[in-house]
Amino acid sequence: MMNEFLPAHYVESIQRLALGIECTDPLIRSRIGWPVRVTRDGSPFPIPSWKRDPDASRWEVPTVLEVLPRSDSCRHAVLLKSTTAEPIGLRIVDRSQRFVPRRLSIRLDEPIGGGRRVRPALFPGAAYPIPPGAVGVRGRILRNGEPMRWARAEARRTTDDVLVGRGFGDEHGEFVLVLEAEAGRGADLILPLTVTVIVFGPDVEADPDDFPDAAIDPLWDLPVEEAVIGPIGEEVLAGERLPAGYVSRPGSTRDVEFSWHGFVREEFDFS
Repeated sequence: MMNEFLPAHYVESIQRLALGIECTDPLIRSRIGWPVRVTRDGSPFPIPSWKRDPDASRWEVPTVLEVLPRSDSCRHAVLLKSTTAEPIGLRIVDRSQRFVPRRLSIRLDEPIGGGRRVRPALFPGAAYPIPPGAVGVRGRILRNGEPMRWARAEARRTTDDVLVGRGFGDEHGEFVLVLEAEAGRGADLILPLTVTVIVFGPDVEADPDDFPDAAIDPLWDLPVEEAVIGPIGEEVLAGERLPAGYVSRPGSTRDVEFSWHGFVREEFDFS
């Protein structure tokens, strides 16, 4: 076989990029510096004990999902292989719960192998290091008396309906929403401030009986968000579009007053 770049007496090995992933933090508007786990999405069947890595953390549930390599520049890569096909399914999880997990299905707008890059946003989870002086809400959502998994939340300025914050709910029905600077008028955030918080969730509650992997997959009902490379896909990756079937309910909208205490706690009923 002839080499593509080197003389014939060299053994040539070429690796091409199918998709680059750079996870971002929308609060700091930059890439995430600490490691998050990015895998190819699928059914995470547990690995037999005799195949497990003896040096792996005992707190992590090992699975056969393909882990995408992470570079020192905080980027992950899907390498182009003969078996690579679209769409490319991604599962992004932070084991320390600083960020809420996401599942994405990426379809490229050109033949695979174009070396495209995506920048999915990850939103604060229960263990997120809230910056000093930040103002926001820690919310809990109930549905029929039980925590509602994977909700979404928006904060809008009550006076003119301007969006001033987003939050993603976790599997425990909790979310962290930090107000943006645009919540106030002018350069300073003037408190006390009243903001309308709206919680969204699936119109039809997911039934574990409809998911064969519900017993072994902790993310069995986490919506798979479909993104095509392009403007609409960028909105999905940025978390600006709700997953299909998500709605709000009368009990999931509330005016919240923020003061110098920084964070308030609210409970929403999505029944």
